[in-house]
Amino acid sequence: MIYIYVALLSALISFFIYMLPIQERLKYKIQLISFIPLTILGAIRYYVGIDYTTYSKFQLPQLFASFKNVKFEFLSEQVAHLGYLLSGRTNYFWIFALFHVIFMLFMAWYIIKQSPNIPLSLFFLVLTTFFAFSLSGMRQAIGTSIVLAGLYFLSQKKVVIFTIFVGIATLFHSSSIIYLIFIPLIYIKISLFIQFIIFVFALFMSRYGMPLVSSLMIRFNFFSEYVGGRFYTGAYSKYFLVLVVIVYFTNLFLIYSKDYYKEEHNSLYLNINFIMVIVGIMMPAIPTPERIVYMFLPIQIVLVPKIIYNIKDAQLKVIVTILYLIIFGMFYTFVILIDNRYMTLPYRSIFDVFGWGY
Repeated sequence: MIYIYVALLSALISFFIYMLPIQERLKYKIQLISFIPLTILGAIRYYVGIDYTTYSKFQLPQLFASFKNVKFEFLSEQVAHLGYLLSGRTNYFWIFALFHVIFMLFMAWYIIKQSPNIPLSLFFLVLTTFFAFSLSGMRQAIGTSIVLAGLYFLSQKKVVIFTIFVGIATLFHSSSIIYLIFIPLIYIKISLFIQFIIFVFALFMSRYGMPLVSSLMIRFNFFSEYVGGRFYTGAYSKYFLVLVVIVYFTNLFLIYSKDYYKEEHNSLYLNINFIMVIVGIMMPAIPTPERIVYMFLPIQIVLVPKIIYNIKDAQLKVIVTILYLIIFGMFYTFVILIDNRYMTLPYRSIFDVFGWGY
């Protein structure tokens, strides 16, 4: 529960900053303070997250021994070398701390620039389990956070700047190149009929599409290392499928309830939301399906507050907010508190090494 408590602390700090009698522009700059608790929590962790162990025992030792088969993108490698240097080449603590600080800086940029309700977005950062995932899939989470920050420019149709963000993200995790598909999404609005057609196609692909998906991943070198491996068996978590479908239809219902919802130009975020549900449906046909869902799921951290913000009736806003909190709260309970899917529990800090506890 420590993650929930710290998220509540961050949300409260953000709320009190909103209440300060100062200029709005200054408030948004000060909002960075509200991200500090979650940043510290992740930065000082010790052997928390599945990949913390994998990195410590295999990838980092192989990287520093100059093994050629270890996969580390350019910027990830530079951060690793810097962190190892800061530790006096004695431990890997600073590497994980730097990875998490970079992740949180771009998440702060994403949320502060694009969310109409920063306290709620901070809470959703944890409830969507994306924060827990970032403690394991560190390089991918950094890549995703950089692209999410770049959505601010893409929503203004500044394609070149967004492409630069994707390029930087790719230097942390090569899979980030897929985010270039976001560019055409700023020019289109997917009708309900087209969504239905794609929905049906995704259902077909989930049942029969594994050979085609495998060949495409090999062709474009996208997660191709998983093809034929033990992580590509057609197994998937039904929690993720249930979540993306429920959230998609809840968002859709609210957006098309014209009596209760005021129109806003959020088509880019809604299109990404649609991609999320399509990926969720196709989970049986793709490798490491949860990792791929996490490439799109964090859009909810900003999209849900945007949808709530656009609801006309104040009382309905409260009801819908509670509904979303229940939906994501149940998801967090099953994935983290019950299954401990990314081995982020129990939480341990670097201070435990010295017997100081936390």
